[in-house]
Amino acid sequence: MAGLGREWERECYDEERTRGYVGFERRYKNRWRRSIGFRVGNVDVDSIDFDAPREIKDVKGDTFLAGVRFGIGRDLTDDRFNPTKGYSFNAGYEQVSGDHTFGILSGTYRRYGTLYEDLAERKTILATKLLAATVLGDAPPFERFYGGGTGTYGIRGFDYRGVSTRGLQTNVASPKKKEPIGSDWIFLANAEVTVPLVSEEFAALFFIDSGAIDSGNYRASVGTGIQILIPQWFGPVPMRIGVAVPFLKDDADDTEAFFFSVGRL
Repeated sequence: MAGLGREWERECYDEERTRGYVGFERRYKNRWRRSIGFRVGNVDVDSIDFDAPREIKDVKGDTFLAGVRFGIGRDLTDDRFNPTKGYSFNAGYEQVSGDHTFGILSGTYRRYGTLYEDLAERKTILATKLLAATVLGDAPPFERFYGGGTGTYGIRGFDYRGVSTRGLQTNVASPKKKEPIGSDWIFLANAEVTVPLVSEEFAALFFIDSGAIDSGNYRASVGTGIQILIPQWFGPVPMRIGVAVPFLKDDADDTEAFFFSVGRL
């Protein structure tokens, strides 16, 4: 059970969200799990720029949304927070109603493997991830997909929300597709290798991130960084800092060289 109230200054408008969520999960002995979750909330869009796209202006004011999500997954990794081998996957569908009616279908697959183990039992780990998600129906811009950054839809080397379909300007003589309005689907493929340095707590990180949305070309970046394992009562959690450079991108994409994140791929 959780509640959330936040405000964001988006690219051409301000967004305020209030949301309540409650979820239930059942785990099985064979490491399968099923879940169901319910959310209800309001999104307020205001302070819209005069040249904002029509898709943004159409959702000005309050929007009420309520959703129910069904999920299934399995985790066969050797460690929940710092895996070195095994795989996990999850899939889910959320039906949303209220002022808009649409569905969100998503799935994620992760695999981890040990490439090399030295005499000190320090492991070089290869991690890969595939993610796909799509909107079924007509979702408002604040419920669509935005790639970039290091979050759920992260593509390192691109700014948060920097990979998106762009909306056409309004109220200008020569309109351009400038501001992000979200995408109806997204696909991501990521791979990274961590190589221990002085100890297992410090590792070098090398990776390739890539993905596609419903507009533009395929995007991809390459990068490197440092991983530090931070001790916690439930086990060590990876903290990463590094740099990434896109080598496939669209002209309208927003890029960001440096990144910071917590957790594995």
